[in-house]
Amino acid sequence: MNVADSDEMGAHLKARGFQEVADLDSADAALVNTCTVRDMAEHKASSYIGSLEEWKDANPSRLIIVAGCAVEHSKGKWEKRFPHVDLFVGAKEIDQFSARLDEVLSSKQNMDALIPSEQSVSTLSPVSQGVTIMRGCNYNCSYCIVPSVRGRESYRPVPDILSEVKRRVDAGAKEIWLLGQTVNSYKPSLPPRGGYDFSDLLRDVNAIPGLERIRFTSPHPYYMTERLIQAMAESSRVCEAIHLPVQSGSSKILKAMKRSYTRDSFLASLRRLRELIPSIVISTDLIAGYPGETEDDFRETMSLIEEADFDSAYCFGYSPRPGTASAQEADDVPTHVKQDRLNALLDLTNKKGTEKARALLHSVQEVLIEDDKGEGLFRGKTRGAWRARIKNQHLKCGQIVKVKITGTHSRELHGECV
Repeated sequence: MNVADSDEMGAHLKARGFQEVADLDSADAALVNTCTVRDMAEHKASSYIGSLEEWKDANPSRLIIVAGCAVEHSKGKWEKRFPHVDLFVGAKEIDQFSARLDEVLSSKQNMDALIPSEQSVSTLSPVSQGVTIMRGCNYNCSYCIVPSVRGRESYRPVPDILSEVKRRVDAGAKEIWLLGQTVNSYKPSLPPRGGYDFSDLLRDVNAIPGLERIRFTSPHPYYMTERLIQAMAESSRVCEAIHLPVQSGSSKILKAMKRSYTRDSFLASLRRLRELIPSIVISTDLIAGYPGETEDDFRETMSLIEEADFDSAYCFGYSPRPGTASAQEADDVPTHVKQDRLNALLDLTNKKGTEKARALLHSVQEVLIEDDKGEGLFRGKTRGAWRARIKNQHLKCGQIVKVKITGTHSRELHGECV
């Protein structure tokens, strides 16, 4: 989602005559898009922004733009701390980026000679591109900073979404990611017909000529409705892969997190997904050591991994984020216990992921070629979102090829074209 936001802001710069360059020293402008979902991400952004002061001092006419969630979270502190930055744009203001950019450019005399460009479709990732369908989140998960920096949900009109998908496909995109903080809660304010929701949008995007694959992130388990699961199963371009964050296997902890579903309802959604889409690959997010998590609660999470049979998982140790509800609670799981639990999650999910990859040995997979690494090495993804590498002198990015899996390395597949 952050890549898509950067993409969108970059398109506005390109429309005003800018072109991407490979290194900072040859640039007239730097756009820094920040994240604050974890504390470390914000610290990294802060450090980098500080380092740009020397770059700006070497040529004071250079333009520095800092955008995103960390800007929203800093609540004006960064403006005072980094006076060398020309423009701050919070995550809630990205829709106003174009107007804000014009205000700054009008004061930059050295940029008067920029020639407007017609390019409005990004070329950051020509094969696989993101299309934002909504922004914000109406949930208030107790550990999450995102709603306070992204704001309440707002939905793009359906015609705008479909038009953007068509433009990107016409420009060469083979795979489209539909993006939103809780993407499957999408419900446009002015629907084309009564009751239009994310499942209808999937079907409409699926009908666009020339598009090969559809993915979406990040869905919320609460909105994994029967209607949506059926739309996924019946839409041939929707890939057999989903990232469905569960966070904990304990219904008690899920309630404390304000996640609005239980262990049982989550597992029921997974069973239905596998009934209608037997080959679906399911990944998730897990948090170890949330306040109040007992050994029994943690055992429930470990057993959920087995019962849900996840293909992969992102695992994190809980850390309080200022401004969230859980930060007001006692962080009562000792650090060493939290680390032990995190290690156990990583060990089990990595083991299962490696086993899942090995189970694909000798199978034939459709791989979308995304990267040319040179010397005949290409990388791409299967429909199930497994990373694959292929040695072949005659491939090119954007091709979909049948690949026999001949080996694995951790969770990466190795194969040869058939």
